[in-house]
Amino acid sequence: MGGCVMFEDGEKPRIFVEESICNGCHMCEMMCSFVNTQSFYPGKANIKVINYEWKGRNKPVISCDVETHSPCRTLPQCVRYCPTGALVWATKDEFVLMLYEHQRGIELNPSYKARAPWCRR
Repeated sequence: MGGCVMFEDGEKPRIFVEESICNGCHMCEMMCSFVNTQSFYPGKANIKVINYEWKGRNKPVISCDVETHSPCRTLPQCVRYCPTGALVWATKDEFVLMLYEHQRGIELNPSYKARAPWCRR
């Protein structure tokens, strides 16, 4: 287990990405690099934000193994500081439920696309 938080059903939380609400700010890269090197150097981050201009979309790509990277075993800083809620620390079942509620929210109120309702900023 290595100190990883476990849920009652035995599933471990992990980082999920909802790329449709990523605004490409690179805050996740900055915070990850700070955790890794104590300096803001995105080249040392375990997450990279790729900008797909032709799609009008950004996609965070995570290479961090939260099982072995001790600062990320509870609440990774990339998730904590994501201003839109595009990065989520949850179990698979929790994330599926969050996405379902997010899609319902978009149907009722299109401004949900700007920031996820689980993002408390």
